[in-house]
Amino acid sequence: MYQHASLIVAPDEEISVAVLSSGGGSMYNELMSMALMDIALEEKGITVEHPGVEEMETLDTVPEEYLDYYGRLYGLSGEHTGEKIEKLLEMVGLAAQKQVQVEKLKLCEKKRLALARCLLEDIDVLVLDDFLVDLDPRERKEIDPLLFQIRDMGK
Repeated sequence: MYQHASLIVAPDEEISVAVLSSGGGSMYNELMSMALMDIALEEKGITVEHPGVEEMETLDTVPEEYLDYYGRLYGLSGEHTGEKIEKLLEMVGLAAQKQVQVEKLKLCEKKRLALARCLLEDIDVLVLDDFLVDLDPRERKEIDPLLFQIRDMGK
């Protein structure tokens, strides 16, 4: 099963929204994240038009390059990005797999990588829709402490 994630950032307004799910489709995640961003922006009195969303195939790369690619999309650059990627890979337990192709990662590892992608930016809201679906009990136990850690970060 594929992992779907969507992150929208409005740096000038200091707002970011992430939607991550293990089911449904990426279009649903895009629509949900745009709706959540609209709500947050409307609370600030801002109305936004939505451009088309382009999909980029990134499964043929390794986690480190995957996160670097999205970091650049999110406006991160330089040495700071590399340090943040290293810390996130360590946090989600993928430091040892940072040179393994994303498509060869186990489902549990792909879910942790998707969490790292969402945390590249300092997001305000993280919505996890059926995030633990399709994981066996052992894998769920592995991810639970990570989810609690993210919760304790205020996400």
